[in-house]
Amino acid sequence: MVSKEKIGVIGCGWLGFPLAIRFVKKGHEVHGTTRGGEKLKELDANGIISHALPMEEMLQPQNWINDLSIVVVTIPPSGFQASYAKYMSAIIHQTNEHAKVVFISSTSVYADNNGDVDENTTANGEGRNGPAIIQAEKELQEKLKHRLTIIRMSGLVGENRHPARFMSGRTISNGDAPINLIHLEDCIGLIHWVVENGFWGKIINGVSPEHPVKKEYYQYAAEKLNVPPAQFIPEKKAYKIVRSIWEMDPEFYAYRYQSSFDYPL
Repeated sequence: MVSKEKIGVIGCGWLGFPLAIRFVKKGHEVHGTTRGGEKLKELDANGIISHALPMEEMLQPQNWINDLSIVVVTIPPSGFQASYAKYMSAIIHQTNEHAKVVFISSTSVYADNNGDVDENTTANGEGRNGPAIIQAEKELQEKLKHRLTIIRMSGLVGENRHPARFMSGRTISNGDAPINLIHLEDCIGLIHWVVENGFWGKIINGVSPEHPVKKEYYQYAAEKLNVPPAQFIPEKKAYKIVRSIWEMDPEFYAYRYQSSFDYPL
C-alpha cells in the first residue's frame, strides 16, 4: 500500500490504540473510536480523529464510516454476548462497497481437539465467546466476501498484560499443555502487514510459531516479573496447538517473537 488511506480503527483499546498510532506515523488519515470521556482527548492528542461510539450507539448511523477505505475492527465480544454479531454487522454495513476490512477474531473459535488446528480446521468452538465470534465471522464474510480478512488472535500478551500476573499464587490445571500466545508488537505488525500488502479475502491465525508447555513458561515468566508463581497440576488434557498455513510462506509476515520465551518482560 503506497498511497495514503483513510483508515478507521473501530475500538481504540489495548490493541486498537497503538495500532492507530502506528497508522498515523505512516502518514495515513486515521479515525478511531472509543466509548467517550477523556480517551477522546487522548486519541486527538496522538493525531487520531476521534469518534465517540458507546455500545448503545453502535446500531445508529455513523456517516463517517462510509468515507473510510480500510476499517479494522478490534472490538472484543465481552459485553455483547449473543448480540455480538448484530453489533459488528451494523458497523460493517455502513462501509462503502470498496472498503476493505480486517476483523480481529480469536482462536477460541477452534475446539480443543488435543492436537493441531489451523485455518483449514472447522470453527466449532463452544467455549466462552466462541459461538458469538463464529457467528460474527460468518455474517461479515457473507457481506464482504473477498474484501474481508479475518485474523484469529491467540492469547494476547504485552503492555502490562501478562497471564503470569493473573495466575500468580493460584492453582492452575492442565500444566503440561502447550500454550498459544502472541505479543502485542506482533499483533500490530501482522495487521499492518495485511493492510500494507493488500492481503485480502484470507483467514489468518495470529500466534507465535513456538508453543512451550504452560507450566514451564509461566513459572519462567513469574520469576522474571518477580511475582509469586502459580502452582500447576501436571496434566495434559483439553488443549489445542494453533498453527498457521501461512507459517512456511517466505513472503508472509515474519514474526518478531518466535516463542513466548522471547517476549520482553
